[in-house]
Amino acid sequence: MYNSAVTDEELQRELTLLRDLGFTHLDLGEQPAASSEQQAALPPRPPASRPARSATPAPPAPGSAPDTQTILSCTDLGDLAAIAAPCTRCRLANTRTQVVFGTGNPNADLMFVGEAPGRDEDLEGLPFVGRSGKLLDLMMAAIGLNRATAYIANVIPWRPPGNRTPTPQENQICLRM
Repeated sequence: MYNSAVTDEELQRELTLLRDLGFTHLDLGEQPAASSEQQAALPPRPPASRPARSATPAPPAPGSAPDTQTILSCTDLGDLAAIAAPCTRCRLANTRTQVVFGTGNPNADLMFVGEAPGRDEDLEGLPFVGRSGKLLDLMMAAIGLNRATAYIANVIPWRPPGNRTPTPQENQICLRM
């Protein structure tokens, strides 16, 4: 699955980065299907379960911080995104342009978490769509996953000014949300 929008030079840089990170093998080819004997030997996967949806409190008014109980009682990621959108708990509320909440399967067995959206993510409103997103797509394809089979989000759902690294305080505020 080669993305023709990526030049050979860009791909070489990404593969060098993977090697530097400790990856020694990247197989983008088709994986053989497991035989029925192999599948029978695997432990059964628990069924994907979704918490029962309860009445979700209304999102806080614009310009206010959601209270912790409202956040903890939320059982739906879409509702949680609406609750998080007007948050003013940190100074990033003054500079953000939009919420980059998360994407993918909310019941996935695997979640990828970045620190904060970059410029491309802020423009599109989706996590990992820039250069790092292309790399993530390659890595997921190598293990038989794609964006529909995992969940992708960031610790902080809005881009810090100048694409700087979030401060420890900003991280803590979002982690306690």
